[in-house]
Amino acid sequence: MTTQTGTILDKDLEICDAHHHIWDFPTNTYLVDELITDLSSGHNVTSTIYMECGYGYDTNLPSHLASVGETSFVDNCAKDIFKKTNGGIAACKAIVGYTDLTLGAQTQESLELHIATSNRFAGVRHATAWDADSNIRNAHTNPTAGQMLTQAFGQGIRLLTKLNLSFDAWLYHPQIQEFCQLAKQHPNQIMVLDHLGGLIGIESYSSRKQSVQKKWEKDMSLLSERENVYIKLGGLAMPLCGKDFHKRQTEIVAEELAEATASYYLHAIDAFGTHRCMFESNFPVDKVGVTYRTLWDSFKHITRNFSLKDKQALFKRNAENVYCSKR
Repeated sequence: MTTQTGTILDKDLEICDAHHHIWDFPTNTYLVDELITDLSSGHNVTSTIYMECGYGYDTNLPSHLASVGETSFVDNCAKDIFKKTNGGIAACKAIVGYTDLTLGAQTQESLELHIATSNRFAGVRHATAWDADSNIRNAHTNPTAGQMLTQAFGQGIRLLTKLNLSFDAWLYHPQIQEFCQLAKQHPNQIMVLDHLGGLIGIESYSSRKQSVQKKWEKDMSLLSERENVYIKLGGLAMPLCGKDFHKRQTEIVAEELAEATASYYLHAIDAFGTHRCMFESNFPVDKVGVTYRTLWDSFKHITRNFSLKDKQALFKRNAENVYCSKR
């Protein structure tokens, strides 16, 4: 996909990309140089938050500790990017890693090793994305139905609270009510819902997108009552959402992308408030449908009439407050 040229809105507005990955999988490479290229494509990205993706595990460690290898790998990437950009971008300013929250004492051992490995380590994502439609691919953690409300998972959340670590939730929209119950059970735990709550628009959901959006809006409004929950605004360029941006023959422009996605983002902002929302790129996952430059410009189009204070919160302050302020 080519890089779009043209005027960028609010070019000086500082951005903390609240969610991206780094990996080198057989079908997709997105390492330090690829990330720097995107971060330097026109917007004023000054920092980023790294999100676990199951890459870089240390297979020499016991299985419950192997994910610490990802934290170590990303910590080194952060130092490399800072050097290559002459200190201009604090990439991976915080690292959200993975550990299995259901393993009791082994969960605590893993968390403590993550913390000892990098002072950037700020939280855990234990993905629970599961759907009854067998054609929908479940999360890489092999979750089960109702996992978030199991006793073992709750014990893991309490460990995060004890260690002052955040919890990121990657789930699908039919699970939002389950997540709402989890947040209610653990009111002192900071939780962040990724990708607008995982709207599914493919397979059995493809013919009922309007009803899906209505249910999502209702469930999101209910979830917003949980004051310990923040939400990431992004992820709609994933094929999962059924927007089919990745099938276009010509690159989508920022104004068109904004028009296609604004109703979702504005509903979330209206429900949660500008103090509990943060924009994310979800790159390189969303890269299949949109360029980094266009994506962030679309976010700016959607919020162009917001106050500067609200823009600063949505584009940087909230993400850094959640992930970086307590370390």
